[in-house]
Amino acid sequence: MENQSASTDDAAKTNIGGWVFGRNEISGKLEVLSAKEIFCLRRVPRLVFSNACFSSQIGANAGNDVFTNADNLQSAGLAEAFFLRGIENYIGAGWQVNDNYAIEFAKQFYQHTLFNRETLGEALGEARRATSSDVVESSLIDSTWGAYQHYGNSNELLVEKFAPKEKEAK
Repeated sequence: MENQSASTDDAAKTNIGGWVFGRNEISGKLEVLSAKEIFCLRRVPRLVFSNACFSSQIGANAGNDVFTNADNLQSAGLAEAFFLRGIENYIGAGWQVNDNYAIEFAKQFYQHTLFNRETLGEALGEARRATSSDVVESSLIDSTWGAYQHYGNSNELLVEKFAPKEKEAK
């Protein structure tokens, strides 16, 4: 069976920038969400958590003039595209992150945001504490816990505190 996975190397070879979701089984083309698609969205979500290396960095071409020409939309980074579209909250990594710690960071963040109903700032703090203590216990030198940057309202709740919990609603 042929390997159907898509890699970032494939995207680089085809000069595509964005999130690679896989390969279309019929056409074989990469399924990529790029800045161009983000600019076409009617509405952006309240939160984007881009759990990928360097995902909060914006390019050297930052500035509104680069986006006046439709051909230049592809050159925008995803963070730039979301910012220019008016995203309320964007979380991304400022540098390379360890995959295992990044997964744990996301689990902790969503646990605190969605299930414990904490603010985005509180949830990020708890995820940082949990991930940094994992690093200390493993005696590895890793800065994944500190890589995540939040642009937006740290006091925002994704799930209102007064909403009934799922268990209570049943």
